Amino acid sequence: METTSTYDKASGEFIVHSPTDLSQKYWISNGFHHANMAVVFAQTIVNGKNEGVNPFLVPTRDSNHELMPGVQNRDMGVKIGVNGVDNAILRFTNVRIPRNNMLTKYAEVDATGTYQSELAKPSQRFFAVTERLLSGRICIAGLCIGATRGCLYVAIKYAKQRMSIGPEGLSTVPIMNYQLQQNAIMPLMARMFALNVYYNFVRQAFKEQTLGWEIPSLCSSIKTMMSWNAERTATTTRERCGGMGFLSSSRFAEYLAVAHTGLTAEGDNRVLMHKITKDLILAVTKKGYVLPKPKLNVKAQIGTMDDVSSLELISDLFRFRVETLLAKLGAKTAELKKQGKSPYEVNMMGTSNLIQDLAMAYGERRMIDSCLDFLGGLDSAQDRKVMECVFRVAAIDCVKRDLSFYISEKAIKPQAGANLLIAQ
Repeated sequence: METTSTYDKASGEFIVHSPTDLSQKYWISNGFHHANMAVVFAQTIVNGKNEGVNPFLVPTRDSNHELMPGVQNRDMGVKIGVNGVDNAILRFTNVRIPRNNMLTKYAEVDATGTYQSELAKPSQRFFAVTERLLSGRICIAGLCIGATRGCLYVAIKYAKQRMSIGPEGLSTVPIMNYQLQQNAIMPLMARMFALNVYYNFVRQAFKEQTLGWEIPSLCSSIKTMMSWNAERTATTTRERCGGMGFLSSSRFAEYLAVAHTGLTAEGDNRVLMHKITKDLILAVTKKGYVLPKPKLNVKAQIGTMDDVSSLELISDLFRFRVETLLAKLGAKTAELKKQGKSPYEVNMMGTSNLIQDLAMAYGERRMIDSCLDFLGGLDSAQDRKVMECVFRVAAIDCVKRDLSFYISEKAIKPQAGANLLIAQ
């Protein structure tokens, strides 16, 4: 982050400046046509010292909606979709703003020109400010719920109307009746419902702010999981609608673009997964967080069963997966450090797969526990029966995806793994 905001003590102003092409601000929402103010994150120079990144309110247009002096503004260009959203490239050349335009919840420069903050480290101040992005991640998850539902609605409605070959050789059977169509669509719908329950839990947790360190991880995991499911759903439902799904009127192209927006906006999904794992390790090793334990002995009990398809057993399997992956990551990290690898090499070159898998395991463990809590709050036995079936489909799909892990760790017998397909 190269844009600077240098305090001019003589005038009591900050000078906001983007010294290089790389210091320009890209993908600024509503920046090209609509916005007249911007919150700018900049390296803050006070009395010759860099105090780290702080946020500033910078006017970009005047009362006539003309660009302010020193503000350069360009359109990002035509995107693959979501072109109704206005995105800009912003650059600042010695733009002066009043001292009071610094956003001062975590730091400020007082009237004497002294920088003050209760947070000692620049990194602490930066992460405190950027935590406001968490609400954006929840919003993106909500956006992706809508896109996922749209895809499923179009695909299921089409599949119930599109007739194909029946037993008599005529086009008398809706393709939704075919196992092929159901196997492609129904797990995606089940996961959408399970993620929706998890989304509601995360939204409430963000509102209440009682889960401490876990709030950023919850917001990041629901954003990544929901957007990946939206992308997978858009691709699969487009395919299962055949040529009709290729028409623009099907809206699959827009839904796919929305999903890809979710993959990247407010933090690249893979980068967020890295942060989820980093925060989990820090919580366990430094903050006294204890991972939820399986209720049963997974290897000695669940590992001997032929049927492991109940939600309670799968919840135990998910907890076992988090524990095991965390231990494997710790062991691999220690091994690489012993070989003389730097922390950078360990994280970026040696343990990436484990980091990504652990973050997903954490999110899916939280998802299935949210579903179990949701079932416990339903008064109607019929409602519980239906939703338990939906959540089981979603949970079994996760176990099937990671079946090699569970079998190799002796958490599931091969026969139990084979039986999962029948159960689903």
